[in-house]
Amino acid sequence: MVRVRMREQPVLQCRIGTESMPDDKLVENVQAVVSRVEQKLERGFKNIGEILLKATMSKPVKINFAK
Repeated sequence: MVRVRMREQPVLQCRIGTESMPDDKLVENVQAVVSRVEQKLERGFKNIGEILLKATMSKPVKINFAK
């Protein structure tokens, strides 16, 4: 169970895997996190502004996440 509380800065950061994991497993994990967060938001996916994926010591990459 994870409890998330956002006050001044509506940003959610979480670990979804490791760099050594296959891409399909990382995608699966991202989809699971986004799906769960979406269920808890009042307006669902419309409340999500953008999704960024970042590995350790790398620049963030914006994810195009269409349903």
